[in-house]
Amino acid sequence: HKPSAGHFHFGPERDGYEAQWTPAAYDRLTAILRDLPIHWRFFAKTEIFRRMRGRSGPEGVQAAFDAACERFPELPRPRPVREAAE
Repeated sequence: HKPSAGHFHFGPERDGYEAQWTPAAYDRLTAILRDLPIHWRFFAKTEIFRRMRGRSGPEGVQAAFDAACERFPELPRPRPVREAAE
């Protein structure tokens, strides 16, 4: 438990949540959902969150999505993102 800088602290549960759901993890989640057909997004997000126990960061999000795709083969897999040429 880290000390609070102010008068209020969300507690160790929030610290754990923020350690799991880093900005990079949210970026990966957003990229996955962005590239899915709209009608799959809510389902995919729910399944990713369900499978995040013991996982964290963007690698954890990807692993959770891969596990959801394995369980539900009809869930589309977005094509890999290619980085823009510099």
